[in-house]
Amino acid sequence: RGEILSLPPAELSWEDRGIGKPPLVSHAELSGLRLANHKVSLPWAPPEHVELIGSYLLRTVVRPSLDVDVAVRIPRACLLSKDYLDHRYVDKRQLYLAHLGAQLAKPSAATA
Repeated sequence: RGEILSLPPAELSWEDRGIGKPPLVSHAELSGLRLANHKVSLPWAPPEHVELIGSYLLRTVVRPSLDVDVAVRIPRACLLSKDYLDHRYVDKRQLYLAHLGAQLAKPSAATA
Protein backbone atom coordinates (compact mmCIF):
# COMPACT_ATOMS: atom_id res chain seq x y z
CA ARG A 1 0.00 0.00 0.00
CA GLY A 2 2.72 2.42 0.96
CA GLU A 3 4.48 2.07 -2.36
CA ILE A 4 1.29 2.73 -4.32
CA LEU A 5 0.37 5.76 -2.21
CA SER A 6 3.87 7.23 -2.59
CA LEU A 7 3.94 7.19 -6.41
CA PRO A 8 4.71 10.63 -7.93
CA PRO A 9 2.00 12.66 -9.71
CA ALA A 10 2.10 12.92 -13.51
CA GLU A 11 0.31 14.62 -16.40
CA LEU A 12 -1.05 11.98 -18.79
CA SER A 13 -2.31 12.64 -22.29
CA TRP A 14 -3.47 10.53 -25.22
CA GLU A 15 -4.41 11.85 -28.66
CA ASP A 16 -5.66 9.92 -31.68
CA ARG A 17 -3.83 10.96 -34.87
CA GLY A 18 -6.01 9.08 -37.34
CA ILE A 19 -6.30 5.69 -38.97
CA GLY A 20 -3.01 3.84 -39.36
CA LYS A 21 -1.05 6.21 -37.15
CA PRO A 22 -0.04 5.51 -33.56
CA PRO A 23 -1.57 7.81 -30.94
CA LEU A 24 0.41 10.74 -29.55
CA VAL A 25 1.02 9.90 -25.88
CA SER A 26 2.76 11.47 -22.90
CA HIS A 27 4.00 8.13 -21.51
CA ALA A 28 5.00 5.01 -23.47
CA GLU A 29 2.69 2.69 -21.52
CA LEU A 30 -0.33 4.54 -22.94
CA SER A 31 0.47 3.82 -26.59
CA GLY A 32 -1.38 0.49 -26.66
CA LEU A 33 -4.68 1.95 -25.46
CA ARG A 34 -7.65 2.50 -27.74
CA LEU A 35 -9.94 5.16 -26.30
CA ALA A 36 -13.40 6.34 -27.36
CA ASN A 37 -12.50 10.05 -27.46
CA HIS A 38 -9.97 11.64 -29.81
CA LYS A 39 -8.09 13.51 -27.08
CA VAL A 40 -7.93 12.69 -23.37
CA SER A 41 -5.81 14.23 -20.63
CA LEU A 42 -5.57 13.33 -16.96
CA PRO A 43 -3.72 14.89 -14.04
CA TRP A 44 -2.58 11.61 -12.45
CA ALA A 45 -2.24 11.40 -8.67
CA PRO A 46 -1.79 8.40 -6.35
CA PRO A 47 -5.04 6.66 -5.35
CA GLU A 48 -7.11 8.04 -2.47
CA HIS A 49 -7.60 4.57 -1.06
CA VAL A 50 -5.95 1.17 -1.63
CA GLU A 51 -7.51 -2.07 -0.46
CA LEU A 52 -6.51 -5.72 -0.82
CA ILE A 53 -9.35 -7.88 -2.13
CA GLY A 54 -9.81 -11.36 -3.52
CA SER A 55 -8.22 -14.72 -2.75
CA TYR A 56 -5.00 -13.35 -1.22
CA LEU A 57 -6.96 -11.46 1.40
CA LEU A 58 -9.11 -14.50 2.13
CA ARG A 59 -5.99 -16.71 2.32
CA THR A 60 -7.34 -19.01 -0.38
CA VAL A 61 -4.65 -18.19 -2.95
CA VAL A 62 -3.37 -21.10 -5.02
CA ARG A 63 0.42 -21.44 -5.10
CA PRO A 64 3.04 -21.33 -6.68
CA SER A 65 1.57 -18.39 -8.61
CA LEU A 66 0.97 -15.46 -6.30
CA ASP A 67 -1.48 -12.88 -7.61
CA VAL A 68 -2.84 -10.10 -5.45
CA ASP A 69 -6.06 -8.25 -6.30
CA VAL A 70 -6.07 -4.59 -5.36
CA ALA A 71 -8.96 -2.10 -5.43
CA VAL A 72 -7.98 1.56 -5.80
CA ARG A 73 -10.06 4.73 -5.64
CA ILE A 74 -9.22 7.40 -8.22
CA PRO A 75 -8.85 10.81 -6.53
CA ARG A 76 -11.57 13.38 -7.24
CA ALA A 77 -8.89 15.80 -8.41
CA CYS A 78 -8.28 13.54 -11.43
CA LEU A 79 -11.87 13.75 -12.66
CA LEU A 80 -14.27 16.49 -13.73
CA SER A 81 -17.99 16.66 -12.92
CA LYS A 82 -19.00 16.04 -16.55
CA ASP A 83 -16.69 13.10 -17.22
CA TYR A 84 -19.71 10.80 -17.27
CA LEU A 85 -20.49 12.18 -20.76
CA ASP A 86 -19.14 10.63 -23.97
CA HIS A 87 -17.18 7.82 -22.28
CA ARG A 88 -14.71 10.30 -20.77
CA TYR A 89 -14.78 8.56 -17.37
CA VAL A 90 -14.06 5.19 -19.00
CA ASP A 91 -11.19 6.69 -21.01
CA LYS A 92 -9.70 8.41 -17.96
CA ARG A 93 -10.03 5.20 -15.93
CA GLN A 94 -8.07 3.34 -18.64
CA LEU A 95 -5.33 6.01 -18.59
CA TYR A 96 -5.20 5.94 -14.79
CA LEU A 97 -4.93 2.15 -14.51
CA ALA A 98 -2.45 1.81 -17.40
CA HIS A 99 -0.11 4.31 -15.73
CA LEU A 100 -0.57 2.71 -12.30
CA GLY A 101 0.19 -0.73 -13.72
CA ALA A 102 3.32 0.53 -15.48
CA GLN A 103 4.55 2.20 -12.30
CA LEU A 104 4.00 -0.99 -10.28
CA ALA A 105 5.76 -3.10 -12.90
CA LYS A 106 8.96 -1.06 -12.53
CA PRO A 107 11.54 -2.49 -10.16
CA SER A 108 11.53 -0.56 -6.91
CA ALA A 109 14.22 0.17 -4.34
CA ALA A 110 12.42 -2.12 -1.88
CA THR A 111 12.85 -5.18 -4.14
CA ALA A 112 16.40 -4.37 -5.29
